[in-house]
Amino acid sequence: MRKSLFIFTAIAVLCAGAVTAQLSDYMGGGIGNNAPPSDASVSPYFLDQTDRLCVADYGNFAVRCIVGGRVVSVVTLPQRPIGVARAADGRIYVSTQKVIGSAPSPAQLLYVEADGTLHQLAIPAGAEPYGLRLAAGFLWVADVGIDRVYRYALPVTTASAAQFVTAVGDLRDPQALDWAPGRGLVIADTTNAVIRLLSPGGAMTVVAGTVNLRGYQDGPAASSLFAFPTNVLVAPDGRIFIADNDNNRVRQLSADMTTVTTVAGNGLTNLASSLRCQGRTR
Repeated sequence: MRKSLFIFTAIAVLCAGAVTAQLSDYMGGGIGNNAPPSDASVSPYFLDQTDRLCVADYGNFAVRCIVGGRVVSVVTLPQRPIGVARAADGRIYVSTQKVIGSAPSPAQLLYVEADGTLHQLAIPAGAEPYGLRLAAGFLWVADVGIDRVYRYALPVTTASAAQFVTAVGDLRDPQALDWAPGRGLVIADTTNAVIRLLSPGGAMTVVAGTVNLRGYQDGPAASSLFAFPTNVLVAPDGRIFIADNDNNRVRQLSADMTTVTTVAGNGLTNLASSLRCQGRTR
């Protein structure tokens, strides 16, 4: 299932504390802007949290954040947003979906200044940027159009050029990534059904899952199985949480990258396809 929309109504508060944390509705189920989070109507595709929670609201063509306890549309877009990353200075980076059909348009990578000014970044030929992260002085991009990961050095401008960090053939539909301090870049290699680690020195290794073998199996990371992992996040204590989409579960890779366990979901319904935390999500 390539690049399909995964809607969720619950955020797993798993980034800190025990892995038995409860699931709770946080945003969604009601009306639109200026509503309390629990009352707002959202169609979320991707989450980011710096000093506030922001959502790539796919169904409403907007990036929306919680400001002062209320949901606020930060920017409305001409295409459906997929990835979002908000910098500490208020600038927001967003990737948008390629449009096909009678009025086609290419995928885009944009950034929105704190004053609302919208800018477009140059992306490689054939690119379809997906998951975004801000870390270690770069904007990192997982791209499903060209099956590669690239980055832009901060501060980004409209003249910035993409720097490839993975080679052709390394990945298949990478949908998301996150930064593990001291270890490198964690990548959800979605169609290959594995989680990879790209070290700061450029070495790529599979840290969980079995390449191109889909299924569901916890236990030793080397023999674990996933089915289209669509997102990853690295918790402050080094654990890695994985949105295992076709298994309808949230999985955890231990901080020492040796063991995979299931922390949420029973396999019966879609739970979440996108998680993001920096410190405690609440």
